[in-house]
Amino acid sequence: MTPVEMVIYAGGALLYALAGTLVLGLGVRLAGHRLSRAAATFALTALFVVFLGLHPFPDPATLDCSQGGARKYVEPFRFTHAYTRFWNEGRPLGDWLYSLSIVSPVMNVALFALPGMALARVTRSWNRAAVCAICLTGFIELSQITALYGLYPCSYRHFEIDDLILNVTGVMLGFALVRSVSRAKQRGQDIL
Repeated sequence: MTPVEMVIYAGGALLYALAGTLVLGLGVRLAGHRLSRAAATFALTALFVVFLGLHPFPDPATLDCSQGGARKYVEPFRFTHAYTRFWNEGRPLGDWLYSLSIVSPVMNVALFALPGMALARVTRSWNRAAVCAICLTGFIELSQITALYGLYPCSYRHFEIDDLILNVTGVMLGFALVRSVSRAKQRGQDIL
C-alpha cells in the first residue's frame, strides 16, 4: 500500500467512525440523554479501529474457500519469531521498517492505544478498561474468524491470537498513559 493509499484508507476509516459516532449520539439523544464528549471520543476511536480491523470487504465471488478461508494463527507471541530472525540475521533498519511482520505488531499496539487513551476519560477503573479492551478486540477478531458472522462463505481476514494480545495491550497502555499523566497533573508534577 502506497503512502497515498494509506492516507485514503485511514481517512475512510475516520469518516466511517465519525458517521457511526454521530448515529450513536443521535440515538442517545433520541432516548432523552446526551453522549458525553469523553464517550463520543471513545466511540470514535473504537469505531476507527473496528473499521481498520474489518475492511476492506472483499468481493464474495473472489474468495477462495477451498482451504477454509483465511488462516488461523493460535500460537501466542508468534510475531516474536520475525523479531528474533531479523535480530539474529543483523538486518539493517530499512528491512525492519519495511517488513509487515515487524511493523504490524507495533502498529496494533499504537492504534489500539487511541481507544485506551479515550477510555481513560470515561472510566478510572482498570477492570472496566480491561473488559472494554477485551470486548473491543474480541469483537473484531470474532468478526474475522466467523466471516462477519456468516455474511461471507469463509473468513477473508486471518485470525491471530497475537492480535488479541497486542490490541488489549495497546488499549491498556493508552489507558495507563492518560491515567498516569492525569495523576501527575493532580499532584502538580511536571509531565515532561
